[in-house]
Amino acid sequence: MKQFLFYFLILNHLNLLASTEVIYIASGGSENGIYKADFHLNNGTIKNLRSISGLEKASFIAWHPSDSIFYAVGSQSKVEYVVGFKVEKNGSVQEFTRFRSPDGKSAHLAVNPSGTLLMTAQYRGGSVALYTLDVKGHLLTSSVLKHENPSRIHQSRQTKNHPHYCTFSKDGRYALVPDLGSDKIHVYKVNEKDLKIEAFGEIESLPGSGPRHMKFSKQGNKIYLLNELGMNICLYHFDLESGNAQLISVTETLRKEIQGKESFNSAAEILVHPNGRYLYSSNRGHDSISAFQLDLKTGSLTPIEVEPVRGAWPRNINISPDGNWILAANVHSSNLSVFKIDGQSGELTHTPRTSLTIDKPMCISFQPK
Repeated sequence: MKQFLFYFLILNHLNLLASTEVIYIASGGSENGIYKADFHLNNGTIKNLRSISGLEKASFIAWHPSDSIFYAVGSQSKVEYVVGFKVEKNGSVQEFTRFRSPDGKSAHLAVNPSGTLLMTAQYRGGSVALYTLDVKGHLLTSSVLKHENPSRIHQSRQTKNHPHYCTFSKDGRYALVPDLGSDKIHVYKVNEKDLKIEAFGEIESLPGSGPRHMKFSKQGNKIYLLNELGMNICLYHFDLESGNAQLISVTETLRKEIQGKESFNSAAEILVHPNGRYLYSSNRGHDSISAFQLDLKTGSLTPIEVEPVRGAWPRNINISPDGNWILAANVHSSNLSVFKIDGQSGELTHTPRTSLTIDKPMCISFQPK
């Protein structure tokens, strides 16, 4: 009987580990910039929150393709840095590399698929910075490329260039940077041999729309561009071979009559579900998540619903690796909220008693496996 109980307890412990994902949270608060917690896939609860030293404030997190290294952009003693952290096999996290940001505060960062380059977007500096990485992920060198020619359509938001996001194409041949100030996605050709990027072209958004974040379709041949000021999503066909894009359609994140009921609205984050069938975007001001169904052939969007986030100012949202949960980082209410995703319809259901209080959460990132 004792032997049976022993094996039962071991099996139960292994099942609990299998149903848990580790999340990392970037915080813009006043105490700690990076937190770590356990997300339970069986009920959506977040447990065992603990802080990681290295940054006092952080805005975004990106993973190296090795899956055991992540980088964060943030500040310490009012100095801006890119910092690399190593996740050990026992779960401990240690800083192993640091580089001072060459052009001030970074709003976003991304690592290329081969793990040789790291890119950051400087909203205030109007630039992108490129860092080279060695085989172990150490930050080696940096260079800055300035964006020029803002659209100046929006009187207060577009007088300067404002790169807000950066990413690499699925094959790593191109780097793409939505610029809120220029109403364009700036496209760079990646030179893997010389570890640099070169200006390649521009993808036009709508005038005055203010591009913020973007995501590729599951196949990588379509772009969903979220426009912060225009509160809409531009769908493009992206040619992986040539790097050129063609606008297909524009879809509102919120209907105009809904937007009109708020004194201020601002789109923030956009996600494609791991199964490629659904898309979600967050709305600040209205404080909600808009859900859409995606046509797997054409990429077109059909609205499903708009779900309140049970918080204020959802700057970032993220989907659990199993595709069953979506988490919202609500900056002004200082909490994370959790929603169950219906796999058949894409609809969201809020799960009570799962909200986590954390000072000014800016980004939620699941540790890859």
